[in-house]
This record gives sequence, structure tokens and C-alpha cells, in this order.
Amino acid sequence: MKNFNQLMKPTPAKRDPLKLKSGMLPVLNDSRTLNAADYLKKRNILPVPRDHNWGTRIRDNGWGWLGNKRANDCTCVAAGYFIMTWTSNTGRLFRPKAREIVDAYCAVSNYNPGTGANDTGVECLKVLKHWRKIGIAGHQIIAFARLKNKNHLELKKTIYLFGGCYSGINLPRTAQGHYRNGKKWTVTKGRKNGDAEPGSWMGHAVLIIGYQDKELRFVSWGQEMVMSLDFWIKYSVESYAVFSEEFITNQRTPTGVDIDILKADIQLIQKKAGMNPA
Repeated sequence: MKNFNQLMKPTPAKRDPLKLKSGMLPVLNDSRTLNAADYLKKRNILPVPRDHNWGTRIRDNGWGWLGNKRANDCTCVAAGYFIMTWTSNTGRLFRPKAREIVDAYCAVSNYNPGTGANDTGVECLKVLKHWRKIGIAGHQIIAFARLKNKNHLELKKTIYLFGGCYSGINLPRTAQGHYRNGKKWTVTKGRKNGDAEPGSWMGHAVLIIGYQDKELRFVSWGQEMVMSLDFWIKYSVESYAVFSEEFITNQRTPTGVDIDILKADIQLIQKKAGMNPA
């Protein structure tokens, strides 16, 4: 089993932060979006362990870039990583093709992979809506729900109960050095004025797959990395629980959530709020 803090050894070819693509546009709000707290309060019956990591069934170099080397499709790539995480923990790993992820990015952003036109990124919420209504790489989700901003207790529950957390982060330039050297992303002071400011580097969507003490394990740019919980609290701007039948075997998730109860609860929450799903 992989050590929680074991990261890939840095190599100049793979660790140049100035060559990275991202693609997360500023937060898009929609009053119809479900709140994760409503579900977590209703189903607060399963014990959540002190640490957990859903990425142990995928080798360190097995994630792939899913098009994020050439296009600013990180918001769609995070969905692809989610599909891999769910399927690797409930049966046979499904690995989306880069083309399938880029196709989803084209659909939500009008990106043209032939000319490179409109490669300006897209909002997380647009991707989640597309994933629910149309699907990504042939896989659709049941629903998604937004976490209270920077609520680490909801974050850990979401990771454990539903196989991960889809999170958008406004990265500071200080994270460039952490990435280049294969180090944990932490809250640090910038050498230059403004280097530690949220978004001074880029907006980026990642999949958080594990937690331990005050650290989070996440997937981005084809590899697993670690950030401090404080880093997520300071720089995250939106995070979502994502509900999927991909995370089901024998009518239950690996953590014991019954699929029929899950669907019924989501419908009740929607009905109570008097809303149609976003």
C-alpha cells in the first residue's frame, strides 16, 4: 500500500510549473445547487475514520493527464479521475481516454482542439451539470452537492462516504516551488509581494481522494500530491460531494451507503427546497 505522503520523485521534465495548464474559471453560483450539509445531517450514521485514502488501487503513474497537457480542461479531468477512483474501488478500473475528457471540455466550453480556439477554461458548476445531464466518458452522475466553504469536517465526510471530493482552488504562486520540487503544498509567505495571494498563479480543479491528520491527498496533472489542510482552507473556493452509481456494488457504496436510500434522500432534499436539480 502506498504511503500517504509518498510523492513522485521530482524531475525537471515533469515538474516545470510554468508549462502547466489549468482551466478553472471563477465560481459560478446557482441557487438550485444542493447543499452537502443537508444530506450529511440526514445520514450522519456512518463512522468516519481518522484517515482514509481511495487512491491505493491506482499506481502512482497510472492516472494520466487526460488532455490537461495541451488544453485547459482540468475541470473535466477531475471528473475523469473521479470515475477512475470509483470504479477501481468497486470492481474493474475504467480509465477514460483523453479524447473523451477533451470531448466533454469541448461541449461545455466550445474549445476547438484542432485550432486551439476557445481554450479559456470553464466553471466547475458547468462541468458538474453536464456530467449529470449528459455524462462524461459515457458515465453520468446522480447528483452533486456543494460543501460549506472551507468546512473541513464536511470535506472529510464527503471524501470517505462518496469516494472523494471535487474541489476548485485558487492557487498562489508559492505553490509553483512546491510543485517543482515535489513537495507538499503548504501555506507559506511569498518572496515577492503578492506571491501568496489566492489565484496569483491559477485557478485549478482537483480531486481530493484522501485525508490524514491535517493533510489531504489529491490528484492533479497525472499524479497524486499532498496539500496541508490549512492550504485547502485558505485557497479553496468551491468543493462538491458527487453522488454516482459508479461507486456502488451490491446496492451499496464501499462505505455502506444504500443506493435506494441515497436516491430517496436526494429527492426529499430537492422537494423540501422546492427546486429542480441544477
